[in-house]
Amino acid sequence: MFRNSVLIVALALLFSVACAFLSACMLLLAVGPLFEPAKLTLPSYINMFWWGFGALVFGAMCPSLWKTGRRMGYYRASLDMQGVDFRFGTKSKPQPLRMDWDRIAAVQHKRVSNAHYYTVAGSDGSTASFSTYTFFGAKKLANLIALRAHKTIEEA
Repeated sequence: MFRNSVLIVALALLFSVACAFLSACMLLLAVGPLFEPAKLTLPSYINMFWWGFGALVFGAMCPSLWKTGRRMGYYRASLDMQGVDFRFGTKSKPQPLRMDWDRIAAVQHKRVSNAHYYTVAGSDGSTASFSTYTFFGAKKLANLIALRAHKTIEEA
């Protein structure tokens, strides 16, 4: 069975909480000088802007990291003698997909920005796509699938 490390998923969730805390702290630093109007100068307005911008960035990162960590904790791929079972989706809405080794037509790789995307195409038209945002070891999984299906990884 191939799944994401519990430790790494926990770190992603922990970083999400840390981002929320940092965002709240930066927001306090951004609005704090407003309570001392006599000391407001141009540099303090500039600092307030940058602390507010930092609060916005970390605040936006928090739900994204939380969502990614929750999803990655559920995804898995099971390789057995007959084929590979993928489990994507969420716990409440699972999206299972089974592909037999003899029905895998191709394993394709595509790099987009910083992520590596892999597609396992079946001869019946079914596809399973995963990336480094789905599995931390996406390349290892793609290599295992290609090896067992007697295919090479094609560049798309």
